[in-house]
Amino acid sequence: MLAVLTCPVLRWPRWPSPGCPAVITAAAVSLATAGAFTAVEWRSSHPMLPLALFRSRQFASATVLALVTYAALGGVIFLFVAFLQISLGYTALQAGAATLPVTLLLLIGSSPSGAIAQRIGPRIPLTAGAVLTGAGLLLMAQIHPCDSYVAAVLPSLAVFGAGLAALITPITATVLASVDARHSGIASAVNNALSRLGQMIAVAALPLAAGLSGTDFEDPAKLAAGFPVAMTIAAGASFAAALLAWTTIRDDALNRPAAGTKPEATALSPSVQRHCAVAGTPLATSPDPRPSSHPSADKQP
Repeated sequence: MLAVLTCPVLRWPRWPSPGCPAVITAAAVSLATAGAFTAVEWRSSHPMLPLALFRSRQFASATVLALVTYAALGGVIFLFVAFLQISLGYTALQAGAATLPVTLLLLIGSSPSGAIAQRIGPRIPLTAGAVLTGAGLLLMAQIHPCDSYVAAVLPSLAVFGAGLAALITPITATVLASVDARHSGIASAVNNALSRLGQMIAVAALPLAAGLSGTDFEDPAKLAAGFPVAMTIAAGASFAAALLAWTTIRDDALNRPAAGTKPEATALSPSVQRHCAVAGTPLATSPDPRPSSHPSADKQP
């Protein structure tokens, strides 16, 4: 997406109107397909996506947080780069490079945020991260065409990036910890799918909510007027996500086994519990270790 936005040839195509037949037809087909998929999965004896997973409050809340977090990221990458080029006069290369602080903060902060969430629980990091993300979006809404990068653009990106760094790793960890071991792959797939969906929703809905479409992206004045509205809406969604995290995510969500999870030692057969030290780490401690062939040093002859 970033490559498309920063390419002088591909940027700002003539988008169809939201009310045109093609858009309405695509939306109707998408909704019908989603409904049919849900119905099939609900009735299937072996569903690809067990809908019962969403009965877990931890799983449902964490997936909603993932959706909102990546929607905020997608909205910023799309609209913010457009705003920098059209309203602030940045070149395509400058606009793309301007967002590097977000990437750097994600690289630096994601690992420590995961360790903190493991130590104190995910609720506080998720709540604080969502609040920081919303604050960064509100700071972006205050940027004016005459503002400099260091004074206005960089601080908003720094706060926004710090919030994302605090959010992303604990979200993934909470999603995986909220289901039993046999569903961890499905949980990861749901997390990834909703992350991509959030970005697409932001790209499609935020400009529309801010009154931006078509040639508005070529008008510096119209984009400067619509961009703060879009960022304010995204900030409101981030603050709602913070409230959701605070009220629904448990402090011990990463430490408690998910419902239905069994200890591996009791689930493995005795033959599997034996291991060869050369082959790798033992799967479980053997309940009846074989006696050593060497005599004990403290035995008397």
